[in-house]
Amino acid sequence: MPADTNFRLGLDLEIPFTEGGLKVELNTGSTRIAIVGPSGAGKSTILRILAGVERRAHGTVLVKEHYWQDSSNE
Repeated sequence: MPADTNFRLGLDLEIPFTEGGLKVELNTGSTRIAIVGPSGAGKSTILRILAGVERRAHGTVLVKEHYWQDSSNE
């Protein structure tokens, strides 16, 4: 089965321990994606949110045009 190269992941999250908000958009045309940043930048938090283990009071998680989390609708 061919890889879905149209997969898009959009994050618009407010993570309190970063300066300002965080907005990430990934296009998975590659087989690997790296999340890098300094200690305290929110790398582990992003992974926990994507896994559904953690939710944010403010922000959205959009995957393939489907909202996994949208705090404006809660």
